[in-house]
Amino acid sequence: MGVVRGLVVFALLFSIAAGLAACGGGGGGGKTTDISAASPQEVAESANFAGVHTAEIEIELEIDRYKRHEPEEINMRILGTVVGLGEDGLPKFDFAIESNGPLSGRDVEFGGGLLYKGEYAVANFEKQTYEPSQDLLEGIESEFEEAQQAGDEGNVMACVEAAQGIPLSQLVHGLKKEGRTEYFDGTPVYYVSGTLNVPDLIDGLIQIEEDSACAAQLKAVGVPSATELEAAKAALSGKIKEAPMQLAVDKHGLVRNLNAEALGINAKGEEVEVEFLIRVLKVNEPTELATASGSAPFAHLLKKVGLDEAALAQANGAELWTGFLEGIGKLLTGRESQ
Repeated sequence: MGVVRGLVVFALLFSIAAGLAACGGGGGGGKTTDISAASPQEVAESANFAGVHTAEIEIELEIDRYKRHEPEEINMRILGTVVGLGEDGLPKFDFAIESNGPLSGRDVEFGGGLLYKGEYAVANFEKQTYEPSQDLLEGIESEFEEAQQAGDEGNVMACVEAAQGIPLSQLVHGLKKEGRTEYFDGTPVYYVSGTLNVPDLIDGLIQIEEDSACAAQLKAVGVPSATELEAAKAALSGKIKEAPMQLAVDKHGLVRNLNAEALGINAKGEEVEVEFLIRVLKVNEPTELATASGSAPFAHLLKKVGLDEAALAQANGAELWTGFLEGIGKLLTGRESQ
């Protein structure tokens, strides 16, 4: 496995094991009552997403490969609002998804979005909007709801639950406190920073792949198997020059900002840099999702991604969720063009 893919693995792991795992493994609501007086390790251990029902979320991943005469840079971004997390029924959301730049000899260019409000859903793909029929949407909702149980591949929280035993402080060394400031939305936040231990991050991903439900979802988005991850860890040994991390939490320990970077050298002596960001704004503030409607037959969209309504209607919740994850992974990395 090459250094580029290994660094992508690092970014995926950090988003799962250090970001998402914080909602359980980091302390689930905070171990300290006064973050301002907490040690850097206590701040990191308090990091969580517990109690977040509504929020604006931004996730960015940038990969730069400094090839001589032909540098590569790909940017991936998911931005939007989610409502109803941790409540009965499926959460509602409005997300834009985009990816652009050359990656491993492929030109990736994608922009789209997905709106789900319960009573209807609208997808945007290649500057065209599509809306499924009410019968199809109700069938999909029913299958998803049935799959929201522990151990099911269709459980959207499967990887979060699998990562709950991986505390952030075990993945980051040299934690230090950087002080208090106001975040973009005016919320007081407390910053800590440190250096990522990339081998430990990969071990963490191998650990959560032991959960079959999570493993199926990771495979869908392109994360390698445990055997390949072990090879990636060996390939990355001694090749990571820098791996800084910065975390911001509010007084309740809720994660508001997470930045991670890794700079490495591949076998050709080229520098490869990965930057990962997750930002959480407007937590539990009153939010109204946008209203939109489709203008093209949904069957046309399904045909573009190699599906048909009959197959979609017959799929179970696990198949729907892992299929969705696979589609997002392909669109973001250009794998569908191979």
